[in-house]
Amino acid sequence: MRRDETIERHIAALTTDFIAQILDYLQKQKATNANKFVQNQLDEYQQKHNLTDLERSDVDYQIKYELAKKNKPELFEIKGKPVEVFPIDRNSKMVLLKKEDKTHVVAYQKKGMQPHIIGKGRTKDDALKSVFGSSKYNIIRNNTVFDVGNGKALSLKSNRDIRLLGLQDKKPDIKLENPDVVRNSILKSSLENNPTEHKLLIERSLEKVGIDKQELHKNDYPLPNIKHDDDPMTIHKEMNTFFTRIRDNEKLNKFAEAFKRDGYSFLQGFLGFYGVELQDRLAEKKQDFELVRSDKGTSINRMNANGDIKRLSPYFTQKEAEKQLNSLNEFMTERKQERTRNQELQQEQVLEINIENSGGSKNE
Repeated sequence: MRRDETIERHIAALTTDFIAQILDYLQKQKATNANKFVQNQLDEYQQKHNLTDLERSDVDYQIKYELAKKNKPELFEIKGKPVEVFPIDRNSKMVLLKKEDKTHVVAYQKKGMQPHIIGKGRTKDDALKSVFGSSKYNIIRNNTVFDVGNGKALSLKSNRDIRLLGLQDKKPDIKLENPDVVRNSILKSSLENNPTEHKLLIERSLEKVGIDKQELHKNDYPLPNIKHDDDPMTIHKEMNTFFTRIRDNEKLNKFAEAFKRDGYSFLQGFLGFYGVELQDRLAEKKQDFELVRSDKGTSINRMNANGDIKRLSPYFTQKEAEKQLNSLNEFMTERKQERTRNQELQQEQVLEINIENSGGSKNE
């Protein structure tokens, strides 16, 4: 089961009675005590369902979302024209809207739920700065990255709790990273999202710790479904599930037993090999030309394995950029086909010369 699906399963398990209990408590207690009560309830819920930090974060959001719908209805009164959409993951996004009075708001929306305001400003830049600390951004492979200056970047994927702005009094912690590190992580995620590539990476890493992929295939064991940016608890749970599956195989069970005795060191070793394999595989692959959307427009770019990005065109509208990229790809395909034809022609010429030098005939 994919991580996102696991989160959704736990969210579905969050009962209406549980939320109703918290809402009822808020009506009877002071706000200063409410947050402590919610956190205590979350602690119990996390232990009961063995939630990861990411899963707990989603449960925490749903609770505060329900509370805000009741206590802060003004956050859900959104009317305006969408100016830009900032993707986070397959189920959530942030949207910049321009209201009728010309002011701008930033809203968060999770699939199947109402959007709510998390920031606002007189201009587009003011609204973005109120939330992200910057109005400069790049959208790369459906990942949004804000440039906050001083060699730091804010990735929406790593800062999901920004959605809590307005829903709680305390400002959520913001994680800033090196821009190259963020882009390198985006490249790794893209590689892992290719099922063939991901399977290859897992197999290579398992072989390094002594588990033969041929033995796995022969017995039809599903590979552990981990990703480089999974949190430790998610990885540990997935690996435990994997070793539970193989415990009845005599050749593989010794690794399962070693994992039980010294799971942390084994897991660290496996993840170390996996990280090396992922970076090596990334270095082997030449990145395609791609479109990057920014606050200045959309341009054609290319990244290398380290995450360095090079802009290769002026800024266009999205539609014009797509047209230019199609033309570029067609041109590169034609050049590749021409090189192939020239190589074949050169090989034929060399063959003819060799035949003539040997005194033979190419028509024989």
